[in-house]
Amino acid sequence: MFHPYSDKNKFGYYTVGNVNTYRKLEAIEIGRKTNQPVRWNFNNEVFSSVDWSKEPEANLLELYRRRAQQIRDSYDYVVVMLSGGADSTAMLKSFLDNGIYPDEILSAHELNGAKDPNWYLTGEVINSAIPWVQKYLDTGIPTRYRVVDTSEWQYNALNNLTVGARDDSYYNFNNVHNLGMLGRFRFRENIEDYRKIIDSGRRLCLVWGEQKPRISYDRKRQCHKFSFREASLDAYVGPIYQEVDQPGYFDELFFSSPNMPEIVIKQAYECLKYLRNPELFPDIIKDQSTFPRIINNQTPGLGLTPNAVEFKVWHPWHSSVETVKKIQSFCLTKDGLHSIIYPHIEPITYDQLKGPRSVVYPRDGWLVNANPEAAKKWFQGYYSNVVGLRLEQHPTTQALDVMGGEWYLGNDYHLPF
Repeated sequence: MFHPYSDKNKFGYYTVGNVNTYRKLEAIEIGRKTNQPVRWNFNNEVFSSVDWSKEPEANLLELYRRRAQQIRDSYDYVVVMLSGGADSTAMLKSFLDNGIYPDEILSAHELNGAKDPNWYLTGEVINSAIPWVQKYLDTGIPTRYRVVDTSEWQYNALNNLTVGARDDSYYNFNNVHNLGMLGRFRFRENIEDYRKIIDSGRRLCLVWGEQKPRISYDRKRQCHKFSFREASLDAYVGPIYQEVDQPGYFDELFFSSPNMPEIVIKQAYECLKYLRNPELFPDIIKDQSTFPRIINNQTPGLGLTPNAVEFKVWHPWHSSVETVKKIQSFCLTKDGLHSIIYPHIEPITYDQLKGPRSVVYPRDGWLVNANPEAAKKWFQGYYSNVVGLRLEQHPTTQALDVMGGEWYLGNDYHLPF
């Protein structure tokens, strides 16, 4: 159910005609029945009301400091989520380096299930996040560091899944459709300390470092434009939390917040300084032709298909900041983008790729092997309930393509050039 005045609407929702919903598949179904387009609203009212033609005077680090203080002042118990990647590292440094201490830092892995310390994002936590945070802990900061293994949560969620809950699960996640999502981010339900904090009357907030700038060149208007994309927001703050009233629990996006729109505007302007003359920065801005889409072959197994499935994904160095110079298309490298918008962090030396976050997600391999029968039922249900709808809506989409379908963008916000 959509709640028109909910604070959780700031994480985005879908509109089809006069109908609003947090669930993407529901929106697609309504759009198909009524022959109306699906639109994604990400704080349109706020970001459309600010002046994108003027660069904020404060520098990025000052804006990050203000955002950290804003969050600290708004909640009684602040938990900063740290994966060990560039986004969450930059977010956490904006707290700690300014003497703004969260109550807790939380990292999550699935080592017990995967049995491999280098297993996808588990490796980032073990090899990057943990030793990095330890250096701060050694200085005596008044912050707790919690590291949790979510393997059991994921296994139990899959093992105890009823047919009804299975069918509902396909609607609970808008873009990240895979087995692990059944239990991977269920911190509220599984960390007893959090319940005690809420029961004591305090306001608890999980802070997420999600969403990088997305900038492209509008050839018609001959200027750059900024837009928000759904990305993987639903993994953290999607329909299963937006639809339910959970007094005392809150979430915040650190960078892409309607409470401080100056951050994304300033990030855009910092990027524009490089996009104006891309040929001057060959180390961090590349011709798009040097970023071919990579073919990742995977075989789902489980008797679902005898053939490998091809996933066409961008080269891992590719970012979502692009420009055009005459007839050439250029793109900032991912490391280049990080150096521009996160000038206060060192280059991430242990950057473990997520892999194609598709329905058949390599990261979930250990979970499939742990309970192949339940996994097979989930996949078969997905194909029966979702794939047909996806293909009818988007006929060129492969049944197992990345994220299972179409991305939706928010409004375009045009920049001076």
